[in-house]
Amino acid sequence: MKAKKSGKSEKPKAKKQSQSQDKPGEASQPAPLLGPVAAVRIFSQRFDEALGFYRDSLRFPLLYEADGVALFSTGNCDLVLESLELGDLEHRSLTGRFVGVSFRVPDAFDAYEKLQQRGVRFDEPPELQEWGGTTAHFFDPDGNILTLVSGPRG
Repeated sequence: MKAKKSGKSEKPKAKKQSQSQDKPGEASQPAPLLGPVAAVRIFSQRFDEALGFYRDSLRFPLLYEADGVALFSTGNCDLVLESLELGDLEHRSLTGRFVGVSFRVPDAFDAYEKLQQRGVRFDEPPELQEWGGTTAHFFDPDGNILTLVSGPRG
């Protein structure tokens, strides 16, 4: 006995939904091509020290570590620590610089105090910014400059 074919061989197509919700008087915005930031990479010539710093001082959960690469969870975005050979002139400019990574904290002054107690080095105490938030810059073992930020969003 042969099975009956329904005559429909294609999956039903889902109706395409609008990618933006226009408000009256607003122009339609196309949907972003990229999703949220998945990870940031920070380079290190002192990988073992930096691994301990991010895991123990900053207390980011270590998800993976092997062959000079470590992956930490920071919440919504992972942090990838990547080892560079000490003294490698080609990659020297990738460490000991402002990396442009900011970590949101509820209170920058409180986080500053707690991190200092764990041996984290800051360039100066937190400062109130014009936009109403507070920032403080700190250093990892390679001299990479990272930022704490608290205060209003938007």
